[in-house]
Amino acid sequence: MCRWKGECTYIDASDVEHYFAEGELVVKSLQIGRVGARPIVALGIGTARRLDEVVKRVKRFLPEAEVDCDDRPAADGITCSARLGEGWFKLFFDDSQRLKEVRIDAYQIHASIHFWNVR
Repeated sequence: MCRWKGECTYIDASDVEHYFAEGELVVKSLQIGRVGARPIVALGIGTARRLDEVVKRVKRFLPEAEVDCDDRPAADGITCSARLGEGWFKLFFDDSQRLKEVRIDAYQIHASIHFWNVR
């Protein structure tokens, strides 16, 4: 249970983790392992899990977002990201270019966009 002062997190019925700081929702994240093959409404991802298809769908959903992927091999895989106003989102992929996490920071700025329903 979250208290509305300080920091806390909880995971909702759609397996989305909500992070609050000082009573404000600031981050939403989704671990793909929690949702499996279920479609993800977040950023228009749907059932895509491979890097190329995920990025293509995100660009179609948010054409104004300039998605940039750091394709240099890293110990924890590949990260793609884009700024959204004063916030940003990140897509994390494993070494085989499969989606493992979606994260939106400074969430309150984008609360009117329906990012997070998992069907």
